[in-house]
Amino acid sequence: MSLTPQKAVEANEALKARIRRAREVSGNNLPEDPERLEIGEALVNREEDLEAYRAICEGAAVTFLDTCSLVPTPDAITQLTEAFLPALAIMCQRGYDPNGANWKKMGWRGLIFEVGKRVDRIVFNSWVHNRYDQNNAVDAINFLGYYIRLRNKGPAFGSRGEPGLQQFFNKEDGTAHATGCTNPECTGITPQTICPGV
Repeated sequence: MSLTPQKAVEANEALKARIRRAREVSGNNLPEDPERLEIGEALVNREEDLEAYRAICEGAAVTFLDTCSLVPTPDAITQLTEAFLPALAIMCQRGYDPNGANWKKMGWRGLIFEVGKRVDRIVFNSWVHNRYDQNNAVDAINFLGYYIRLRNKGPAFGSRGEPGLQQFFNKEDGTAHATGCTNPECTGITPQTICPGV
């Protein structure tokens, strides 16, 4: 399973503390080369930390699924801990707006575009070059989650407006017209409506 960045840091700090304690107890007279001992302990203890964290997450996944009236099957538990937990960790730990303002301003079509970018990268890295691409897969999960939550509601292109319309905007009065528009009834366009032209 993927360890969240915060838990990885905590596990690593716990490991370093154990190594320091072992050195203090032995009076720095370790029975073998300290560097080799540290590397060996790092491998053993880090795996113990991972296993302990994995057990905590799996127990929490069972409780969560059960509370939501779902049967916590092994496959669902693994999906929650190994796919969705890393995606949620990004939302909880990165310095984004906690209420989702960053992704909401993209609009639902902007989110689809972001999903497509991530899938293109996964295809390039994994399909073409046979390299596992967890980062883009986790980002795609998050962008798909945002898309599900927006439900094709609100401005399709978010606060930026539809791509390409800026070329028509009249900088003086704020209106915009299709190139060559001579229609006297045309009131211009906004990011939601397009001038029909002549």
